[in-house]
Amino acid sequence: MLDMVVSTAFSFAPSAVYYRGLHDRESSEFDYKSRNQKESIPEVTKCGNGEVYPLTEPVEWLWYWSWAWRYPSLVSSGKSLIYWRSKMRSNGAFVNRFGSDKKHSWVLNTNVDEEPMRSEGVTCPGENIFRVVDRQLVNVGGRESLKIWCLDYNYLITLTIAQAKTLAVTLPPWLSHIAQDVHPDGSDDPWDYNFRVPLFSANGEATVIDGFNCRTNSMRVCRLTPMEIVTP
Repeated sequence: MLDMVVSTAFSFAPSAVYYRGLHDRESSEFDYKSRNQKESIPEVTKCGNGEVYPLTEPVEWLWYWSWAWRYPSLVSSGKSLIYWRSKMRSNGAFVNRFGSDKKHSWVLNTNVDEEPMRSEGVTCPGENIFRVVDRQLVNVGGRESLKIWCLDYNYLITLTIAQAKTLAVTLPPWLSHIAQDVHPDGSDDPWDYNFRVPLFSANGEATVIDGFNCRTNSMRVCRLTPMEIVTP
């Protein structure tokens, strides 16, 4: 059960262009089927630049608070750390063998002599919202893509822990995606406690959008569909 009711409503800036991410079964990438017909698996895809991001201290805290602030009783009871440990295991939560059981977790204060955990630069497309730079197609790795806005990773690593927490609780849906599992029957469910994945980019064009330090990345067109936007 949710500890608090969190509104999913948000306003679109008149100049912004948004696309909805497509589930596996909606995308031609997997011939309109779930990518695995035998078991439930996380529904993920890589952004265009294929970067790997070390989860430095402020970045890991940003990941943690992106979902944890919504569940105050989970945090106050200490259960949020148990959950974090399980999700950030060796091959979980997009860390791909660089999880908290072997690598340094700032949140858990474990393996302090090891290198930090890292993100494989992936996101969860289905039902999540992408804010695109414009509708002009670009070729990335031989695939038609659209430029999208992500958080500026180079800016994030300069934050204090307190600043990372403040940022986490203000992230709009187009910068923080809910992770999901897709099932063999084509249905899907958000991960426990609506686990969220902030979008990063360390290269690309940099600018400030709605107060957020952003950089461009890209997403394959086959994973996106335009949204109908009604402006005031």
